[in-house]
Amino acid sequence: MKIDSVKSTDEMISKLLPIRSPFAHKGSSRLTIIGGSQGLFGAVQLSALAAFSSNCGYVFISAPEMSRDSGFPIEAVRKPLPSDEKGNFTIKACDKLFDVIQGSHAVVIGGGLGRKESAKKLALKSIKEIPVPTVIDADALTITSPKDFIDAPAPRILTPHPGEFKSLFGISPEEIEKDRIKHAVEASKRCGQIVVLKGRPTVTAHPDGRCVINSTGDERLATCGSGDVLAGIIGALLAQKVEPFSAAFSGVHLHGKTVEYWNWKVGMKASDIANLIPKAWEKLSADS
Repeated sequence: MKIDSVKSTDEMISKLLPIRSPFAHKGSSRLTIIGGSQGLFGAVQLSALAAFSSNCGYVFISAPEMSRDSGFPIEAVRKPLPSDEKGNFTIKACDKLFDVIQGSHAVVIGGGLGRKESAKKLALKSIKEIPVPTVIDADALTITSPKDFIDAPAPRILTPHPGEFKSLFGISPEEIEKDRIKHAVEASKRCGQIVVLKGRPTVTAHPDGRCVINSTGDERLATCGSGDVLAGIIGALLAQKVEPFSAAFSGVHLHGKTVEYWNWKVGMKASDIANLIPKAWEKLSADS
């Protein structure tokens, strides 16, 4: 298969970031984030914070109803799904899926989802039936298979790190690093969806052989929750009607761009990445 690769640039991304209409309202971009089982609620919180920082108007969190919720971010609307007393999704969550995503322009699922059988069924139903663009992240990548994504009713963006890539596609991290571009494109072709292979460099691949090699970021992004932030950024861009492939590689570039505004070599947390998104966005927009 022919591979058509380019490296991301500020100029390229500046032309793709959405400009909010003067007549926009909060319902103009609605994102639902599904995950956050007991002990893992921070994953959906970080995705929600990143989505708001990425100009999303309405963010809904659908976590297990018994999961402990610190209430952060306070702006997110809660739409809980059925759970057991321990804060894990139950099979009844599948029956309520379309209730919680109603009206959403995009969905993010996987952060803190859990790996129980009920979580797997919820992930599969989401992949096979959600009618809007959806980011598939974290746990949702480890309890599914490539064939599950074929014939999905709307674009899916898979965001694996090398460990999750191995779980989904059966290729070891050592083998991946020999040729990240080839493996990302082949995986994208195999599942028929966009694949964001995270790492250095992050490669965003399309089933037709196109791929974008990211040029931003450094080792400071290697922190717990960084991937949840990336999922929230991409989800927000999808909710603002950015074309899915463009949303994926633009989100990766924007995510990496935040390190330029962190003044230290150490100590960058996922919440810092999320809070620096507006500054990185403004810089990119100024370059357009």
